[in-house]
Amino acid sequence: MTLDAAPTTGNVLVLVTDATSGQITGVTETNVAWTQMLTMNTGTPSYYAIWIGKVSASGSATITWTKPGSFCSAALIEISGSAVTPTLGNNATLASTTPSPLSPVVARTKIAATTSGHLVVFGGGHDNTTHWQELCPSIPTVGLLAGIVEVAVGLAQGGTVSCNAIPDTGISGTPTAILIAEIT
Repeated sequence: MTLDAAPTTGNVLVLVTDATSGQITGVTETNVAWTQMLTMNTGTPSYYAIWIGKVSASGSATITWTKPGSFCSAALIEISGSAVTPTLGNNATLASTTPSPLSPVVARTKIAATTSGHLVVFGGGHDNTTHWQELCPSIPTVGLLAGIVEVAVGLAQGGTVSCNAIPDTGISGTPTAILIAEIT
């Protein structure tokens, strides 16, 4: 993945991936320490993951990884000055193909107990390369909330954090994925 510019020293990178045939491995970038925080498999096969990268010095504008199959989509955001360890706190994942009879929401999941001030990462996607979905987190976030793969971050305010997923039209039978991870 080629970035528009090298990340800034002291910042944190948040990467959400969607790969076929297995999880990606070996995320590397000059002067960035990458940690895989949360994974899920929708069983279709689509393998999602949230990765956190801490930028320790002047980084590179190129991120590489090993993918077991021929397809991988990704979304990335850079957070200025976030002081994460990173350690995975409370988390949840959900893959759903069953729409709600009362709304266009296909999936909803939550984590019940967050700590105020912790970073919360929302990731997701739709197991289809021609359709997209929209994530609707319950807290204010920044990031890419609609697309084939989505990533957004916010600060927990304590208590429950949830996320809905709304797919575009014409989708049936392919799973919608939501990942939520509290990062300390």
